[in-house]
Amino acid sequence: MLAEFGPASLLVEIRQGGALVGLGMLGRRDRRWDVLRSPSLHLGEVDDPASAALCTEYNGFLAVRGLEAQVTRAGLAALHAHGGWRELVLPGMSMVEGPARVTRRHLAPYALLGPDDPLDALSRNSRHQIRRSLKLYNMTMEKGGPAQDWFERLMELHGAYWRGRGQPGAFALPKVVAFHRRLLAAGDAEVLRLSDGGDEIGYLYNFVHDGWVYAYQSGFRYDPDPRRKPGLAGHLLAMRSYGAQGLRGYRFLAGDSRYKSSLATAKDQLVWAMMDRGDLLHRLERWLRHEDPLSPPHGV
Repeated sequence: MLAEFGPASLLVEIRQGGALVGLGMLGRRDRRWDVLRSPSLHLGEVDDPASAALCTEYNGFLAVRGLEAQVTRAGLAALHAHGGWRELVLPGMSMVEGPARVTRRHLAPYALLGPDDPLDALSRNSRHQIRRSLKLYNMTMEKGGPAQDWFERLMELHGAYWRGRGQPGAFALPKVVAFHRRLLAAGDAEVLRLSDGGDEIGYLYNFVHDGWVYAYQSGFRYDPDPRRKPGLAGHLLAMRSYGAQGLRGYRFLAGDSRYKSSLATAKDQLVWAMMDRGDLLHRLERWLRHEDPLSPPHGV
């Protein structure tokens, strides 16, 4: 992110007995009420507003395992004592500690993986649709191919789909594309290819970290036959493959889309939260939104 989008204004270090146990990177922006030059800090982002297009989820302070809650509290307390900002923006958080208020929430479906076929844990209707799609497609999945070339095809299919709906898609910005190419080159992401007898069906773009798969984006050649559902069938094949590797779970990330609900067996809740200085404009905003500033969401 730093290499492609430029610097972050602030780095927070959290120490315990002199040992470094947590880090937080924050970008500084002039957010809202520009006439008053209201500066804000954004956790997990850099100064360039374009970095928000990466849609960071499961965001938070980097922390020594087991100290996540303590590091989050200490980091937010340090930021609260730090001057030079009026809003502290906390996007895509799985945990919020301290005097922060939630501005929006999103469910994030996921499925636990194991030795059993993930298809067996789904509803009868989902099982039927996926089995029929796999049969109609004769779908197979490939891994470990030319990742950069597959990523290029994924972006083409993904972009065509979203432009057809009047939206730019996830890879419209050159900096975003360069960022993901760096991840692929470093081995921090992977692309899976789905095919039917060698013919291209589509691609899945995933992150794999600490035993979990994060299904970030996809691109498909959609068939006019509505019985063929490449997304459902493709994700199911990926879940089977990752489960056979011993990975713990498959996260579909924020948004309760129908295909996510069909494949998931549980749901997280991610929140977008904010801290402010309690000045007149923020108090007026809370009053207009009927928000209670005295009820922070601890341990969401």
